Amino acid sequence: WKKAADQFAIGKTVLTQFNDMLVALEAEQRASGKNFLHVRTQGTLNPRTDWANEIHPNTVGFSKIAKVFSTALNGISGAFPKSP
Repeated sequence: WKKAADQFAIGKTVLTQFNDMLVALEAEQRASGKNFLHVRTQGTLNPRTDWANEIHPNTVGFSKIAKVFSTALNGISGAFPKSP
């Protein structure tokens, strides 16, 4: 796949399907009483400004992803037992 538009479309399709699998897994795990959190990050990054290359975010992109994880984990921090 030499065209950037094709690469983007294929990547988006694969990641959308993976996200759908994680959504289903989260629902299944929670229904069985298990702690499972799928942090939804798709759509967080700007394709034009937040990527270092086709796979890795740049520093700004990683900061945005970290904020999404931090917010999600802070929202459930009471759900996990604390270590002694």
